[in-house]
Amino acid sequence: MTWRRYSVAVLRSLRLHQWVKNALVFVPLMLGGRALDISVWADASIGFVAFGLTASGTYIVNDLRDRAYDQAHPMKRHRPVANGELSQTAAIVLATTCLLAGLAIGLWIGFDEFTILMIYLTLTVAYTFWLKRLPVVDVFTIATFFSLRLAFGVVLSDVRWSPWLFVLSMCAFLSLALAKRFAELSGSRTGAALSGRGYVLADLPFIRGLGLAAATTAVLIVILYLIEEAFPHALYDHPQRLWAAPVILFLFFGRIWIAAERGELSEDDPVAFALMDRTCLFYGLCLLLDFVAAVV
Repeated sequence: MTWRRYSVAVLRSLRLHQWVKNALVFVPLMLGGRALDISVWADASIGFVAFGLTASGTYIVNDLRDRAYDQAHPMKRHRPVANGELSQTAAIVLATTCLLAGLAIGLWIGFDEFTILMIYLTLTVAYTFWLKRLPVVDVFTIATFFSLRLAFGVVLSDVRWSPWLFVLSMCAFLSLALAKRFAELSGSRTGAALSGRGYVLADLPFIRGLGLAAATTAVLIVILYLIEEAFPHALYDHPQRLWAAPVILFLFFGRIWIAAERGELSEDDPVAFALMDRTCLFYGLCLLLDFVAAVV
């Protein structure tokens, strides 16, 4: 294998496209009123790299653990560890390097940041070797991964902890995780258990119902936030404009679940689908503009 192909294999193993999830570390500083503080943006950017390296290390650990399963999967068999482009020894070295670098940067930033990274690492290892085989527990764990990114951003930005944000995060990402499982399971051609997971084909109605319930709850949380906190405490210059937010969120989840029902989720990943789907991107832009309109 040429050096160029090997470098590409290394980069693919890091799953740099998944780093977009780590952009959640910037959300607290924007919602916490520190969006114009350059120093906070600098700290958050360093934290973004630290979380990204840690996450990449865990992705490689997962690829090593699921190598046999991935080799039999129609899409995952192309992963560098599964197809042999990256040897197991090289993968172990790469994972160790990423994890040590990410944790070292986190410790350099602060002990609280390092602690959150360690919690994330511990939970992902538990997920890789055990939790992802437990129905419902697995998707709840995935939602927790996203919420830990928000918690990391809160600590980095030194802003107030908002229970609304974390409840919304858990509900929203729980729905997306369930959409992922729904897409994986509905794509199965047999009634056997989904390889590497704890679900069977008969679980589809339950997964669909729970996923839609989580999405509905996320929309309801936004509405309650507006009524109970945003309006009474005058947190925004024009809070009434935020009434569009729950509508946009409802449309976004509707798009995700219709795509899941139709088997259109790219690589069975709702996040990847949302980043490539024009409709989802349009809803995301509308949500951002709605927030800007409320604070300007």
